[in-house]
Amino acid sequence: MPIDRNHIIAEIKRIAQADGGKAPGRQKFERETNITMKEWYGVHWARWGDALLEAGYEPNTKQAKLSTDEVLTHFASAVRHFKRIPSDGDLRIFGRNTKGFPGHTTFNNHFGSKRGTVEAFRIWLEAHSDYSDLMEFMPEKTAEYAKAPQPIEGFVYLLKSGTHFKIGRSDNLE
Repeated sequence: MPIDRNHIIAEIKRIAQADGGKAPGRQKFERETNITMKEWYGVHWARWGDALLEAGYEPNTKQAKLSTDEVLTHFASAVRHFKRIPSDGDLRIFGRNTKGFPGHTTFNNHFGSKRGTVEAFRIWLEAHSDYSDLMEFMPEKTAEYAKAPQPIEGFVYLLKSGTHFKIGRSDNLE
């Protein structure tokens, strides 16, 4: 039996009121009410934004991608707070306690890896003298640290046998 549409709307309003009038995202709503997407999606609404509109709220907008400068400015605030290069766990904690701080995966997603983030931050610091005090927290740039990972060489192949295909990878073409 589907959950009553009015109950869902009342829950949206309750959560929004507790959050200063900000409409909840779908995941937050599910976490706080245990009402899953399958209980409303395709039953009462085709989109979460439709449920928010019916409850009297504007649908949440997707967050725009941050520029490299913005990402590194946020990273600098975490470095300044921890007085070291923060770990992923540090970034999670700092993000939960700092309004407007991006999600912990933003840094690796933006720069490809922790190493990429640190190297981009090093270059950024050289161009931003107002953050020069953070240079003391940068790790030594050793040959091992600066060494880029080597690509793995090999071959990708496609074999056909009757109606079957096999895709694979090998270091030896033969």
